[in-house]
Amino acid sequence: MMKKMLILSCLIAGMLVSCSSDDGISVKFQLKDENGNEKYVFKNNENIIFSLDIINNGEEDAILPAPTCMLGSEIFHVYSSKGEDFGCPYDELTIPDVGLIIIEAKGSVSFICPWMNNPNSKIPYIPNFLGYRIDNIKPLPKGDYYSVFTIKSDEHRIVTYKKTFKIE
Repeated sequence: MMKKMLILSCLIAGMLVSCSSDDGISVKFQLKDENGNEKYVFKNNENIIFSLDIINNGEEDAILPAPTCMLGSEIFHVYSSKGEDFGCPYDELTIPDVGLIIIEAKGSVSFICPWMNNPNSKIPYIPNFLGYRIDNIKPLPKGDYYSVFTIKSDEHRIVTYKKTFKIE
């Protein structure tokens, strides 16, 4: 019963709040190196950090749908420019499947996930929130790639985010 109520809350919130510039919500999707610098050309064997920020530019708190309702299960999916599927940078999402995201006025929430695990990285990982690979995933081979996923803010609005990058 409680789970049904939370799912219903997620759906209601999705109908009330959309991720458009009209409501003060903006989305920033970036690829970074392990020093936190935005980057789209990586050296062979260099780690790639996937970063998604949802920003509330408004003067009031924003209530958004649960992460799994909004982000789906394909966040940060990687493909080669030839269409080869390299998967996602995690074994399994550990984002809670119910609940809401509340972003304070002028605040933000971040989702960060590395392609490869590196405990010495300067980027703070939140393994219990987004999830990541626990095995020793291999670096992407040299080539051209893109990462693509969609954000669903309600049943009517779906926005696709795509970033191209290169491994030299």
